[in-house]
Amino acid sequence: MIRIVAIALTVACAPAALAQSVTFSPGKWSYEGTARMGPATLSDTGDECFEAGDNAYNLSEAAASIAPGCALVTASPIEAGYSFQLACTGDIKGELSGQITVGEQAGRLVAEGWTGSQDTPVNLSVTATARRIAETCGG
Repeated sequence: MIRIVAIALTVACAPAALAQSVTFSPGKWSYEGTARMGPATLSDTGDECFEAGDNAYNLSEAAASIAPGCALVTASPIEAGYSFQLACTGDIKGELSGQITVGEQAGRLVAEGWTGSQDTPVNLSVTATARRIAETCGG
């Protein structure tokens, strides 16, 4: 469950589609995200560095890294990003659907879904933003 949230928050900094990747402008990016699972709220903030040539992220790989049985189900291009759905059917169960957009200086993720079991689902809501704070990663 926490790994689903971690990947969703990571996606705020680095999105992609089934066979395509969204490319971030090289440099240092700052991100913050919040996940609400039932009554619990988890937050994460930090910085991420994207070097030229290593500044793309694949959502299929991110979904698969959550846990065995997790995969990207759909990803459709939208203006400046993607609409996506991921699902986990292994030991960790759940679904997350949302949109992610990225420009040269900022990105945003909004997603909703569930985790737990289909008999007793726990609502999951994730929001995250990222902004480019420097053109280079140094200093």
